[in-house]
Amino acid sequence: MYDLTVLDTRIYFGADDGVNGLELWTYETTNGSAWMISDINPGPQAGYSSQIGDFSTGITVLGGRLYFSGNDGSSGIELWVHDTDNESTWLVADINSGERDANVNFITTFGSRLYFQATDGVNGSELWAHETTNDSTWQVDDIWPGSAGSGAHSITSMGNWLFFSANGGKNGFEMWGHNTSSELTWQLMDLGPGSSGGFPWDLIVLDDLIYFSAGGGNLGTELWKYNPEWGGIYDQIIDLYPGSNSGLAFGKTVLGTRLYFMGIDSTGDQLWAYETTNDSTWRISNFQAEGSGWRRVLHITAVGSRLYFQAYNGDHGLELWVHDTITESTWEVEDINQFGNSDINQFGNSEPGKNGEMVTIDGRLYFDADDGIYGRELWMMEIETSISYL
Repeated sequence: MYDLTVLDTRIYFGADDGVNGLELWTYETTNGSAWMISDINPGPQAGYSSQIGDFSTGITVLGGRLYFSGNDGSSGIELWVHDTDNESTWLVADINSGERDANVNFITTFGSRLYFQATDGVNGSELWAHETTNDSTWQVDDIWPGSAGSGAHSITSMGNWLFFSANGGKNGFEMWGHNTSSELTWQLMDLGPGSSGGFPWDLIVLDDLIYFSAGGGNLGTELWKYNPEWGGIYDQIIDLYPGSNSGLAFGKTVLGTRLYFMGIDSTGDQLWAYETTNDSTWRISNFQAEGSGWRRVLHITAVGSRLYFQAYNGDHGLELWVHDTITESTWEVEDINQFGNSDINQFGNSEPGKNGEMVTIDGRLYFDADDGIYGRELWMMEIETSISYL
């Protein structure tokens, strides 16, 4: 089960029923029914091919349509769409002709357009666009000419700009910008000296600023911010793990004027907060003894005044936790997978949101989890009550 995405009262995701391979499915929350939308690649082969992982976009919603990476077995991994109004599914464009993969990923909406990473087999992985009003698809720019490609990723938008990480062939991966009005593209900063690059990633917008993780010099990967209006000023916010160690500042989630994220310091992986109004940063550590090494705080999801996330505290493995930002209290919701022992490398990890993240509809939290009996399936929790297997 992968890439949970909400549209109206339904949740869309990639799933494998053991017969048809990995395909696009939906779950109707009003009546509890689930079904496969389309068998894109008939047989046990995967038709749903959206990349899975921390850099993935998965399913992207634009209007009443779902855009994702798919493979029908003859066109390679390309851009596909499902129209929820007429329940039709089709190949949008065969960017890398024939059976070769375009490897479409990081799909981002901008007005009536989609921007994404893809390769046509000639220019390598570059920034591409698809205009939904006339079904046209084109390469935006050849940032690194030749077969290597710039690997444009972590694409986000603000105003009439696109911001993303790319490698122009000289300075390594740095932050780039594309102005959708002038259609010009250029490198915005050079954090990492020489060809090493600062490798900005996990970009997120809050109050006209771009927040991102990057490495500058010998500082390791830390939390940075970029203001495109003030002459392109960029600053490191904090060095969570001093020296060449990396604080990461990964999995950023916005709640009000704050950013919450997984950060690393000498105590291990922890839940951190950054208040944008006064530039203060702190570790939310009142739920675990100092130095005990909180691990794998991932898939942070804001619901009202609370944050739900996956974490491990040394007792029950990787399970579902919640932090209330009003009371500043943190607790484990439930030990879903009670098999094995508390060693994170052993059994007993339900890993909620591992492949599909977490989504909410009508006061309910939905996520993928493994209870050690049914495998990885869809779960639901009434926000103020309990959780149950669907």
